Amino acid sequence: MLKAGKLSIGLNYWASDQATRMWKHWSAETVEKDMALFEQYGISLLRVFPLWPDFQPIRLLQYGGSSQGTIDREVCMGEDELPLPDTPAGRAGMDETMLDHFRELCDIAEKHHIKLIVAIMTVHMTGRHFVPPAIENRDMFTDPFALKWEMKFYECFVRTFKDHPAIAAWETGNEMNYTGPVQSADHAWVWTKMMHDIIRLEDPSRPIVGVMAEGLDPKVSKWLIADQGELADYASVHRYDILNTGASDGFLHVRNLYRAAAECRIVTDIGGKPCFTEETGNWRNIALTLEEMGSTLNALLWNAWVEYSRAFLWWCAFDQTHLNFAPYHWGDWPGLEHGVFTANHKPHPAAKTIASFARMLQEAPVKKLPPMKPDALCVIDNLEVGFSTYLLARQAGVNLKFQAARTPLADAKVYFLPSLVDRGGISLEDWQALQKKVAKGAICYISADDCNQPNMREFCGMQVFRRRKAVSPLCCNLDGTQLTLNREWEKTIQVETAEVLLSDATGNPMLLRNRFGKGTVYTLTFGLEKLLSNTARAYDQPWWKLYTRIINKKQILSIPDNSVIVTEHYLDSRKVAVAAVNCSDMEKTATPKLASGWKITGVFGDGTFENAKLTLPPGAGLVFICEKL
Repeated sequence: MLKAGKLSIGLNYWASDQATRMWKHWSAETVEKDMALFEQYGISLLRVFPLWPDFQPIRLLQYGGSSQGTIDREVCMGEDELPLPDTPAGRAGMDETMLDHFRELCDIAEKHHIKLIVAIMTVHMTGRHFVPPAIENRDMFTDPFALKWEMKFYECFVRTFKDHPAIAAWETGNEMNYTGPVQSADHAWVWTKMMHDIIRLEDPSRPIVGVMAEGLDPKVSKWLIADQGELADYASVHRYDILNTGASDGFLHVRNLYRAAAECRIVTDIGGKPCFTEETGNWRNIALTLEEMGSTLNALLWNAWVEYSRAFLWWCAFDQTHLNFAPYHWGDWPGLEHGVFTANHKPHPAAKTIASFARMLQEAPVKKLPPMKPDALCVIDNLEVGFSTYLLARQAGVNLKFQAARTPLADAKVYFLPSLVDRGGISLEDWQALQKKVAKGAICYISADDCNQPNMREFCGMQVFRRRKAVSPLCCNLDGTQLTLNREWEKTIQVETAEVLLSDATGNPMLLRNRFGKGTVYTLTFGLEKLLSNTARAYDQPWWKLYTRIINKKQILSIPDNSVIVTEHYLDSRKVAVAAVNCSDMEKTATPKLASGWKITGVFGDGTFENAKLTLPPGAGLVFICEKL
């Protein structure tokens, strides 16, 4: 489980009948029925959630009637305010009945060949905040009383279940970054370090999944990718794009279908630990039909696999329309129809997609796809820009490795610096190091949003003569296609030593190439990646062709459609697996172009390849085994 190159397919699990009340209203019969269903559909991994107030139902009793105010007197257990039992679990404030329920869940999972990621102390769930009465209105990241009982929880829980074979990995909880405000990145680091150390002390044998983090800059975010990479064994992505630009082009569109896989790649590179999609889902009444949800999930699974992700978990197992308690009965949040099964175990098309994909992986002649070889190093200070760059590169057949701007610059032959604003988080020392690397022969691509690094004039061989707010879109002709993009700034460029490769419709230079020592600098005079990330339908235009002016990579097998993403995976020096995934809502038919000196010796997947013609239904993929002649 969670092995490199092998995709484990899973679900986020609450019992089909009770969801968050499953522990209080425990039904082993329901859990047995649920897990038998999962096994039938090829689901091998579940993420499960011990709810904090159920497992540690502590209350704080206090003295009153004093001019000094209230005085803490006793920690007790449950609504009946019983003394804590004099047992290891009782002294930790843990309910032994709940621990028995969890052990039974683990036993049932093991029976059905299902492994578990355990979100040990679940506080945040489906928009509701769950804490024991004794902890209410306390800062769980700094309050000594809260920290004391949190530490007891982790210590007792992990010690109790560390020997159970069903458990694949530990996690501090569900989306701990959403459980409340944390004062600083240092506070987040210290809390994570403290709880992870307790887990490792009790069970050094299992990996820990870090707190979901999306931050690169501590001035902007408290939960940093680099920090979680330092402290955990795995990182995770939780991707829901219905309310942002990720879904502006539709769910069955390359922007949405590639987002989770791309973010996993970026987080893996920056954090230094393997990252997988731990949650993703959709609001199907808003965005798509049940059938399209199946196609969406199919593409997401393909993209997770080809991008070398170790797991993919959908949110969630069952629809929750039958639940009439909080948070499910609230009228604003949450959505209730996210499951791949109905509450009465009827499968949606997405469940059948999981079963089909799991069967394909099991029967595939290639059991795992090797990671792709990077063509360039991309330095970013913004995740949205990073994703936009990654998607353009994917469409261009270019493989990127990522680095955070605020870390020492690594060695590379080609550098991408997309949509630089101000100095882009790049220190003077790293900027000077970059210039030295280019002078020695490296290639550097810069898209200058509002770049304010020193020596830009000499480095890029041009300068901005005039800059003003744009009142009209940017228009250009790129390889015979008219492209249009709304922009923030209109710049007039004064060319000095650079060569103009592309101009806009007014004749103003857009893409320039400048020799710098033995190397080359490509400058795009606007922040393409940032603009595309904020513009609906932008990726339908072939802006990716700009990247082919920088790296003109010869693909073994190419398909003339930018919504069919092609990746190459070298099995050995003479054999390559080429994956093609249809990231769109339309069936794609094409004749792949095979490079000379290669032959196709095998094909597998859920599309068809007949008479040299490829057919991919929406969300489908094929793998071509190509060998050198």
